[in-house]
Amino acid sequence: MEESDPRFAAWLRRHGKQAILGDAEVDRLERASRAVSGPGREDVMHSMYGKLDPKPEGPKYSLDEKLRVQERERQEAMKTQLMNRQDAAWSAITIDPDMGLECARYKWIQNQSHVYIFVRIPDRVEAGQLCVQLRPGWLSVSVGQDDQPILYGSLYGSIKAEHSTWFVDDGILHIHLLKVCRRGHYVPGTTNADTWWRSLWSNCPASETLKRRHPPTKYYWSDYEEDDLLPLPLPAVSRYS
Repeated sequence: MEESDPRFAAWLRRHGKQAILGDAEVDRLERASRAVSGPGREDVMHSMYGKLDPKPEGPKYSLDEKLRVQERERQEAMKTQLMNRQDAAWSAITIDPDMGLECARYKWIQNQSHVYIFVRIPDRVEAGQLCVQLRPGWLSVSVGQDDQPILYGSLYGSIKAEHSTWFVDDGILHIHLLKVCRRGHYVPGTTNADTWWRSLWSNCPASETLKRRHPPTKYYWSDYEEDDLLPLPLPAVSRYS
């Protein structure tokens, strides 16, 4: 300050001010400068504003602490990147309201042979931590050794569990279920209309049940699997980076 503003530097030396002035102190000095006569006193007070911006010294970390901070920042950056990918992937999954539903925890859609379910994976959960159980009339998705449930219950219709599969992509769990009663493979006494699921679960509230009682015309135009001999289920994979 000696070279850039010698008057302000002299004022600091005279008053012994070496820190940020509080509002009350500034008010007191302003009143004092107005009360005391003398050339340039108010000019000195006016010149104070915006001249100094003292900042505290940065924290001093040990090498181990710096490494931990860097690792935490890296994990947070990965989490943000993953969440951005997950949000984009989730938004890209559009559901025709006559062919499926968007529910609070999941989305699902169907055609004449399959039911496709989409579930957002909780934060910091990888594909290897998921436990997905598929049985002819049952689906269960849980996380970790404690088997914390994400999705489970009795399905609306029976599935061929050995030909159903799942995988994780961009933080979204994709489950593909092959219907037992499907086009070309009807249960005795049923028709193609009976292949249509009104909900994902056998007992669903009205909010998670299709309003239609019969399939729309476009359902009969949807794709279906003619061949009963499908490839073996794909292994569970993850694209978490």
